[in-house]
Amino acid sequence: MDEPEADATDAIDYDGQLSEAYEPGRRISAEARATWWAAVEPYVAAAGVVADLGAGTGRFARLLAESSAARVIAVEPAAGMLSVGTGLAPDDTRWVSASAEHIALRSASVDVVWSAFATHYFDLPAAARECARVLKPGGHMLIWHAYPEVFDQLEWYRWFPSSLAIDHARMATAAEVIDVWADAGLHLVDRSVHQMRLTDDLDGLADRLAHRAISTLRLIDDAEFETGIANLRARAAETEPAPVYSPNMMLVFAGA
Repeated sequence: MDEPEADATDAIDYDGQLSEAYEPGRRISAEARATWWAAVEPYVAAAGVVADLGAGTGRFARLLAESSAARVIAVEPAAGMLSVGTGLAPDDTRWVSASAEHIALRSASVDVVWSAFATHYFDLPAAARECARVLKPGGHMLIWHAYPEVFDQLEWYRWFPSSLAIDHARMATAAEVIDVWADAGLHLVDRSVHQMRLTDDLDGLADRLAHRAISTLRLIDDAEFETGIANLRARAAETEPAPVYSPNMMLVFAGA
């Protein structure tokens, strides 16, 4: 019998290089933070417990702790990400080594489940059932992602041609995620797109991408990556500086 084909994400070292690059390469600007908070505040401001599912190095866990009075629980399976995140998080943030499919929290114990840029790593049906299980009655699940529905608005794809096909192959659409969450008893109550300011100009985008902190950039070959960065810097030198934005979609779910 043939061996099963490895998932593309198996080629990424989440415990080493990516965890080390994540913070400098995925910083959230002050303008982006303001945009994000305006979107999530109605759901998070009064929450008692917020679980950040697939927390990575805790970029959003820190924002949640700093922006609200909620107790924040960061849930992350990769040891490297956990190591970086625990060193940066506020002392009252709890870190849990667990996956989306086995959240390792009590049933009906969380007011808000938050997840950013992570659903393409999940076994979606299993993760949806776990989110439904840990949410309190009246709680909400917030998913923040650049889904395929907004790929055509993402600047960085222009510079790394094979990356778009990689992400179309490995990422479910927002519509597919909505259907899976509905099967788990969590229905969509809001869907919105928010333009997040990444950098002041294309040269700043090149600096950001040079960290290779977007996992897809770990899946293209080195020659394409270096060519893309060089071409992006050349274009930056030829054009007037202008801010670079990224469209992020937020899906909001609630239980029956």
